[in-house]
Amino acid sequence: MANSRDFLLGMTIGGLIGSAVGLLYAPKPGAETVQELSEQANNLKQRVAEVAENLQSAGVRVTATISDGKEKGVRLAAVQKESVQAAVRAGKQAYLDTAEKLRQEGAETAETSETESQDNGA
Repeated sequence: MANSRDFLLGMTIGGLIGSAVGLLYAPKPGAETVQELSEQANNLKQRVAEVAENLQSAGVRVTATISDGKEKGVRLAAVQKESVQAAVRAGKQAYLDTAEKLRQEGAETAETSETESQDNGA
């Protein structure tokens, strides 16, 4: 924004100086020159107001775009958070299921070993 403001200031000053110098060197009577300088100043004032309005509109659009991007980012983060939490829950459940399966297999193996030992010892 500072660059835009500096540019606008430079354009304004340059326009005023250029208009004044051009009119002062023009072969016209003083009253006409003053009138023309006044008109040029008014035209320049209108152009500066238009540029300022355009810059303000652009600023509003940029602000809206940033706000929209922020909202989308927040929503995306919430979706990703839920996905990660679901994956963690699924991983925990898979761990618990596997641990239970291994316990059951261990218990069955122990029973089989005990039964075989009793059969071989008898």
